[in-house]
Amino acid sequence: MARSKNRPAHRNPIRKFLSVLFTFVLAGVIAFTVGAGLFASPSSAEAAGAGYWHTNGSKILDSNNQQVRITGVNWFGLETGNYAPHGLWTRGYKDMMNQIKSLGFNTIRLPYSNQLFDGGTTPNGVDAGLNPDLVGLNGFQIMDKVVAYAGQLGLRIILDRHRPSSGSQSPLWYDGNYSEARWISDWKMLAAHYAGNPTIIGADLHNEPHNPATWGDGNASTDWRQAAQRAGNAILSANPNWLIIVEGIESYPGDASYWWGGNLKGAGAKPVVLDVPGRLVYSAHDYPASISGQPWLSAGNFPANLPGVWDSYWGYLIKNNTAPVLLGEFGTRLESTADQKWFQALVSYFGTGVNGVNFTYWSWNPNSGDTGGILADDWRTVNTNKYNPLKPLLFALDANTGGTPPPPTTTTAPATTTAAPVTTTAAPTTPPTTTAAPTTTAAPTTPPTATPSPVPGSGLSAKFNVTSKWNGNYIVAVEVINGTSAPINNWTVGWNLNYGETFASSWDAKCSAATGKASCTNQNYNATIPVGGSIKFGAQLGTAGTNITIPTSLTVNGKTVALGGGTPTPAPTTAAPTTAVPTPTPPTPKPTTPAPTTAPPTTTAAPTTTVVAGGQYGVVYTVGSQWNSGYTIAVDIINKGNTPVSGWTISWQLANGETFQNFWNANCTLTAGKVTCTGLDYNSKLGTNGGKTSFGVQFNSSNGSVTRPDSVTVNGVTIKL
Repeated sequence: MARSKNRPAHRNPIRKFLSVLFTFVLAGVIAFTVGAGLFASPSSAEAAGAGYWHTNGSKILDSNNQQVRITGVNWFGLETGNYAPHGLWTRGYKDMMNQIKSLGFNTIRLPYSNQLFDGGTTPNGVDAGLNPDLVGLNGFQIMDKVVAYAGQLGLRIILDRHRPSSGSQSPLWYDGNYSEARWISDWKMLAAHYAGNPTIIGADLHNEPHNPATWGDGNASTDWRQAAQRAGNAILSANPNWLIIVEGIESYPGDASYWWGGNLKGAGAKPVVLDVPGRLVYSAHDYPASISGQPWLSAGNFPANLPGVWDSYWGYLIKNNTAPVLLGEFGTRLESTADQKWFQALVSYFGTGVNGVNFTYWSWNPNSGDTGGILADDWRTVNTNKYNPLKPLLFALDANTGGTPPPPTTTTAPATTTAAPVTTTAAPTTPPTTTAAPTTTAAPTTPPTATPSPVPGSGLSAKFNVTSKWNGNYIVAVEVINGTSAPINNWTVGWNLNYGETFASSWDAKCSAATGKASCTNQNYNATIPVGGSIKFGAQLGTAGTNITIPTSLTVNGKTVALGGGTPTPAPTTAAPTTAVPTPTPPTPKPTTPAPTTAPPTTTAAPTTTVVAGGQYGVVYTVGSQWNSGYTIAVDIINKGNTPVSGWTISWQLANGETFQNFWNANCTLTAGKVTCTGLDYNSKLGTNGGKTSFGVQFNSSNGSVTRPDSVTVNGVTIKL
């Protein structure tokens, strides 16, 4: 395939020089800054942004050939089983977007999954009182509402195909349930659906391709470059005005692995070639050591080595004027010195003004498990430690590209200020998948059986926060900080329960209550607390009365640790928050919690049916909570054989016309009354002789009836209950 198809965007050198010079004059750029930023330029450039955007060399231009810069945020949720942007359980979507606009961001990268467009994918976690115009809409219609309001505000949208199904990401652009044809068909549908609406500037074709994805080797099943060309040209055939955003891969021949989606070393020699010139934007992702300990992040010359690393993997495309690059994801909680140095170096590398690197920060949401967000956990307070360094980089679009938003119902506050406790169940969820090593074993949902190591010396500290409380139910957030001289491997945290509390759910730990004591043990993916590091987990507890336990100390592997740094117990809310069903997941993807749902279950427990018959599989089916319009179930699948199970699918028939409200630790579908659930990347394998995984579902039931099936099938084998 001839590379010359993409060359018209580069133009004759003299004409290109005159064009760029003319653009600079129009923009009022009369000074050139040479400073800390590799791509520094005056921050006073005239705002722009009219119409559809296109590219010229490494620049992005608007329809008037005025240079623009993408400086935005990621707002995720549509790609998850909530089928709606997250946070709408506590704020209106317009209020949320007003705040994004008021802070100066100009673009929202909006992740979605192909499952969003399937039948039976009902949005949940949306407060009807705060979002009255979203009531009764499906996920696609909610996307329409977000796009429409973004257009009113002058915000731009990048659609990000984040994953095929709502349950997990995929290394390639297709998986066993969603083919390449479906991937391309959905993109063409979106391109045609939004044709004529310049609010959407581009399509991020697939989030974070990684091993076994390749670049330019001609293998039709793995060559991401070829797949991106096929999809990009299909989109442009339906809508020739979109930017086509192509992420990198993980590994390129002869080179070490980089962040998923971040390795663009092959793009220089083997560029993506599109049928429409001036539409290609490359994209990379980058993260600090708190996400994964990449070797360059612990080098002796860190952080001075970072600009050279970025140059080699993706920055060279900008320096060589090959194509624009969007850093589509980067983020951190800024809890370590190394992360802070990484963030400072990256912001400096970006540069200020219109010539700076394009970016969308991960994430706007606070419920990204290991990065947090621009917003604090209350979904309102701005984390200024993150926002303030980005603020000088933000590029304003022209006033005539959108309206002035009403003021959001929030104020910017220093990130060091303790946020008010959230009175609804907070829900950490799906952030970027950034672990570079594809061979890392994902964590099952059962805790490890290794013997906890003794706690060395002293220096442990802990925090115990009650974040929500209603009618004898409450949510706790627990943190243990290792100030000792050695790492702690395989931990168990305990405390007394004074009022007969039981656990309704837990996340990032496996918790149980017995004889008045709580016991929470690690998951595989957070089994080690490094020196100077910490672990966090959460749980929902309930009691028959109104009193709740607020301990004065915890035990960590048997050692008593006094509590400190917790927040006070919040006053009971006027209306009970809905029961969240938090779900621990491994670092890839990061810890995920489904958003609050619409009906507050009672604590009425139903009987448990356990399989005791022979055969390879055992199943425990438990009805956990019931209320007048729904119920929850928990299902355990046990491999009783001596042969490992590489994947599982379980199904059963519903008897009462129930519909899905939520599910966790599985990807579930409902067709003609039949429930089918399959394992996710991190829990699809079952070890021998008792290997187990668990998942759960919340159902809506119009008459309060509960299905207790007589049998289920596991991998095609019928098992009587």
